[in-house]
Amino acid sequence: MQTLIFSDVHLTDQFDEKKFVFLKRLISSVDKVIINGDFWDGYAVSFDAFLKSRWNKLFTLLRKNKAIYIFGNHDQKRFSDNRVSAFSIKQVNQYCLKTKKYTLIIEHGNRILPFYDENTEIKTPLLVKIFFRILEKILIKTTGKFFFNFPLGSKLNEKMKRGFQKEFKNGEILVC
Repeated sequence: MQTLIFSDVHLTDQFDEKKFVFLKRLISSVDKVIINGDFWDGYAVSFDAFLKSRWNKLFTLLRKNKAIYIFGNHDQKRFSDNRVSAFSIKQVNQYCLKTKKYTLIIEHGNRILPFYDENTEIKTPLLVKIFFRILEKILIKTTGKFFFNFPLGSKLNEKMKRGFQKEFKNGEILVC
């Protein structure tokens, strides 16, 4: 059985044929799909508009492939309703996938940057959230994958690794 895990496609009501064909081909090639958050972008489009968009052509295929939907920071549970079942058979904040050797603990990563997490105790002002979203986009656009090799990014990575190593048992791997 092949499982596809993807995240952060940030779909809106704006349809992109190339992205659609790519996603359809990927999803069609596997037996199971795990959508690891930010499937749609609740900051850019309403859930209703997303459901009515042409992206809904993927929904039947996702359900056929037993899609598990993990809420992200841009598609938080509070942004949607029970219609998430149109494209997924199960909706969670974290999902455990057991393989022969390991247990993958899959979550979007909201705990890593808690000002994005709706369940956190931290109440971050809206302007700070907007600033960090803009900063995130600029850093990713200008540096791409190299961001996490910069001193700030690598320190953050090390801090996360130490923190999560205490939480998980041997054979468990966190996938964000």
